[in-house]
Amino acid sequence: MGWMSRRLKGGMIKLRYQLGKRPKRIAFSLFHKGGKHASSAQPQRDSSTESSVPRLRDLKDLKGGKHSNGAIFGRIRGAAAAIRNYFVGVNWLLALMGVLASIYGAVMIKSTGVVSLTVQISAIVLGVIAYLMIAMFDISHLAVFWKLAMAGGVLLLLSVLVIGRTAGGNAGWVSIHLGSADLSFQPGEVVKIVMIITLAKHLEILGEKITTFKGVVQIAMHFMIYAVALVFSKDDGMLLTYGILFVAMVFAAGIQLRYLLFGGAALVAATPFIWQYLLDYYQKMRILVVLDPTLDLEGKGYHAYISKIAIANGGLTGMGYGAGEVTQTSNPGNLPAKHTDFIFSVICEEMGIIGAALAIGILAAIIIACFSVAAKVRHSRFSYLLAIGVAVMLTFQMVLNVGMCTGVVPVIGLTLPFFSSGGSSVLTMFISIGMVASVGAHVRPRTLSDII
Repeated sequence: MGWMSRRLKGGMIKLRYQLGKRPKRIAFSLFHKGGKHASSAQPQRDSSTESSVPRLRDLKDLKGGKHSNGAIFGRIRGAAAAIRNYFVGVNWLLALMGVLASIYGAVMIKSTGVVSLTVQISAIVLGVIAYLMIAMFDISHLAVFWKLAMAGGVLLLLSVLVIGRTAGGNAGWVSIHLGSADLSFQPGEVVKIVMIITLAKHLEILGEKITTFKGVVQIAMHFMIYAVALVFSKDDGMLLTYGILFVAMVFAAGIQLRYLLFGGAALVAATPFIWQYLLDYYQKMRILVVLDPTLDLEGKGYHAYISKIAIANGGLTGMGYGAGEVTQTSNPGNLPAKHTDFIFSVICEEMGIIGAALAIGILAAIIIACFSVAAKVRHSRFSYLLAIGVAVMLTFQMVLNVGMCTGVVPVIGLTLPFFSSGGSSVLTMFISIGMVASVGAHVRPRTLSDII
């Protein structure tokens, strides 16, 4: 009976091969070469069994090797899951508000009839693509190279000395000839993003040292490098924007109030020197006409004067799309720079207070969303400061642009975020909110275990 049990065992092993299961050992013939079934006989491979049974390598391919259909479908499902998880994590509210604001702005730019919408629409499309790409990327990895980014930003600001051109008294424009087309942009718009990143990273590195005199000197030098480069472009609005960004971010980082008060007092003390030796005549007049528009009503005070007429014409519901009296190109005495700095005046005249409130409401939603992300990532110093910087930049530009249009602040060439005409401006805005979306998506929320 022993020989029969051994033979049955060999048959079971062969059956396991045929069913596609991996045997732990190869089936051997139960008989040795002499045909006797002694238990001491040496086992020999059964050639018929080896030829009829799949090889171990073939079994691996059948069970999900690299060429199997199961593996391919598995990879497709994994890629689809990764894409789905990415789009679920994107801050779609922030993206939607940015698209709404930019489309609203493009519609009003079309109403002015000054420029074609080709550049504006292209900038919006590129901006949305940039937003999605940046939101997917962890911006903190890029911040590691903050010194290199800072050097590149300063060189870009200084490029206006070589290839720059002047527009409206602002020498901060760069023109690049691409065949029959000219590409113009403001380096200051692009470098705003660089400054927010580098300043946030530097403040993160300094940490608690920002409360010391040495730390304050280091971070002040950080700002002065950008400021000196901006002075050459004579772009008052951009220099002021950088200054407000610096003050807001160092305040959020925890600098002691006495240092800010000291800096403010020093600026006030230096005002007579700045007025006498550093400001040009046209810059002085921009400030004086705010106090008394009749000083230069046909010159530096003309923009604000016509802008206030446009706002008054609009009333509650506006004069109708394309029906403005002073915001249409064909009308005499029309508003200059209506598609850029004074797009808010166009909205007020043609869409009224209701249309203006809608524009401000969309921008306010974007700003609130940025501050909300900042509150969410407060435990990550770099991410928090970056989100604060973007939120403050949007807030300051919105308030100052509306102030320019209403004549309560000097006309210093600041655009209305997302609304004003300009490819570099729109693209910069989308990149900025894309950075906020990035830190919001990649910073792990703080848990109780982190505190304990």
